[in-house]
Order: sequence, then structure tokens, then C-alpha cells
Amino acid sequence: NSDFLFYDKFLAVEGATEYHLLDHFHQLVYGTTLSDVGVRTVSLGGESNREHYKKVLKDIIGDYRKPDDAIVYLLDKDTGATGDNIYLVGDVADFEDSIANDVWIATIKNECGVDLTRDQLNDMRSKIDASKKDTKLCKQIAAYIAADTGRSNYLNSKGEALAADLKKHITDASQIPQAFKDAFSKLH
Repeated sequence: NSDFLFYDKFLAVEGATEYHLLDHFHQLVYGTTLSDVGVRTVSLGGESNREHYKKVLKDIIGDYRKPDDAIVYLLDKDTGATGDNIYLVGDVADFEDSIANDVWIATIKNECGVDLTRDQLNDMRSKIDASKKDTKLCKQIAAYIAADTGRSNYLNSKGEALAADLKKHITDASQIPQAFKDAFSKLH
């Protein structure tokens, strides 16, 4: 769309779940959506497409303004990326492991009908190895729920559906991972 070039700033995010939470988080912090303040959100298409889409975005923006002044990135911590406009999300590997235990416990109980304790979550967190996808927190939680025969539902996969579930339980700015708040501040 041609309106893409009329935005003042761009917030590029790696993951689909985070992408679908951006306006919700911004609303909780500032009371407005990102587009209300002239920010266009851009999905970098996940880990496998991140570098390609990052280059495309820079190439497009570079024709009109300096990319370092216009683009802020929110990437998973396991990317190891660095830079002035790069904010890493995740305690160990990715966004999902930066979500507080109380949010996960409520989401899992209300959306899947499964009880999970703080100690169980902490045990899962201790097993995260950023170099191994099957140890990531979201995968461990999904496997735990799938193994529970009393579940009412499976955990929604990453993306819009999981974001919708998390929105129900992330209702205060204090629950938002700091990297989002830092990126928002940089955009403002």
C-alpha cells in the first residue's frame, strides 16, 4: 500500500504473537494505538525470514529517510542481535519466556482447563536452551497441556490466536515485558 510511506516510524517485530499484541500493549501503556501516533507495525515473518524482510524494509525506507531514524526492532533474545534501535524480548530465548508466571497460569487455566503451578513453570523455564527449539517455554507448556487428559482445549499455537488468549490476561502495563516499553519509548 502506498500509505506505508506516510508513516513517521516503523516498529518491526520478529514473531507473530508479538505482532498481534503490539497495539494492545501500546494501548495499555499510552492509551492509544501505534497508528494513532504515526507508527506502522511490520512483521518480519519469524526467525527464518527475519533477515530477508529486515533488508527489504531498510531498502524501502532508505529511499525516503535514514532507516536508523525510522525503524525500531523487537527481536527475540536468542537472535543475539545488537544495535541502538534493537530491543531483545525474552528472558532466555523468546517473547513467550518473558511472560510472567501469573499470566501463563491464568491463561492455561482459563483457555485450556489445565492447572499449572509456579514451580512447574519455573522448572520448565530452567530447561530452556536457546539453541534447541523443543526446549522453548511455549513448546514445553503446549506439551504439558497436550498430555493432560482433563484439558478442555489445547494451547493455541503462536500467532494471532495465542495473542488473543494472552490479551485477556495481560490487562495492565506492569505485565508487559520491558523491551516493549523501551521500544515504544524510542518511537515516541
